[in-house]
Amino acid sequence: MAFYRPAPYQKPLAIALLLVMLVLPNVLSAFGQEFYIGFATRILIFALAASSLNLVLGFGGMFSLGHAAFFGTGAYVAAICMGNGINDALLVFPLAMGVAGLFALLVGAISLRTRGVYFIMITLAFGQMAYYLFVSARAWGGDDGLPLVGRLNFAGVSLNDDTAFFYAALACLALSIVFMGRLADARFGRVIQAIRENETRMEALGYPVFRYRLVAFALGGVNVFGVAVAPEGAQDWRTSSSNGRTCVRSNSNYSSSCRRCGICTSIYG
Repeated sequence: MAFYRPAPYQKPLAIALLLVMLVLPNVLSAFGQEFYIGFATRILIFALAASSLNLVLGFGGMFSLGHAAFFGTGAYVAAICMGNGINDALLVFPLAMGVAGLFALLVGAISLRTRGVYFIMITLAFGQMAYYLFVSARAWGGDDGLPLVGRLNFAGVSLNDDTAFFYAALACLALSIVFMGRLADARFGRVIQAIRENETRMEALGYPVFRYRLVAFALGGVNVFGVAVAPEGAQDWRTSSSNGRTCVRSNSNYSSSCRRCGICTSIYG
């Protein structure tokens, strides 16, 4: 049975990359390339989303096409909180995690009763339903998105500075990767990987396969919170005059929405 085993070079490589990322903002600032600090931040944010999908697909073997719906749900929760004056990340983070996790739990409870292409299509359907829900909600800006000003504060520290925001995203990604590595080596992670390899045998051994898969699916939704709260919903990517505002919007075409407004969180179907 194939369990996850990190290669010997992975830990030194990860440490080297972390050191490079720690000095990257200062190096870019020294060369007058501050724009790339924001670009690197976006890479970190989407890497965090990929790490959560890796739990569901890589370890759990669940091919979900609606995973970005959790991404967008958390982003809208963060944006709605900020719009109502709640800017403390210590409050917004748990709330976004909880809502995204509950939505993932609901989707998983229904979707995991199917298999194969049926599972793929039902997760796709949930992703599309989430997309149309957000673009039709006029209270949240509808197709125009949800306008925001500024970014979250973390323990009294403002993330309005691009460098501070970069380090916040880097910390989220580092914690996520460490958590995933520990989870993969834990009993839960081993069971999930065994179910991926031979579900019938695990059922015969008495393991509650459905519950294990459901928890893994929900954890994948919770882990997306870092993308949601941090960060996408409050970063200034203005490409044209926008009165100093950014917006979170649901759009099935990410590159198009980026050109049309400042900040976009895509919910892919």
